[in-house]
Amino acid sequence: MSFVNIPIDKVVIPEGYIPVRHKKNTCEAIRITGVIAPIFVKPEGNSFILVDGYERLMCAKELGIREIPAVAVEKDVPLLSFALN
Repeated sequence: MSFVNIPIDKVVIPEGYIPVRHKKNTCEAIRITGVIAPIFVKPEGNSFILVDGYERLMCAKELGIREIPAVAVEKDVPLLSFALN
């Protein structure tokens, strides 16, 4: 697992991902402070598959932010381990 800043246009939302409607408060907080909590992605070729952080990603896109902090997880790391830690 590693922490990186990645271009937003390289993040792919996988088919079947259940989006949530982003909240105005989240976008306003990101506008003021930037994205503080990273999104979680899986590297795949030259892109990154979104695992968690849809709301932050959509707000960043809406605000014209070009890069977003992300935690890149390895394909063999069980994602449930992040929720439990």
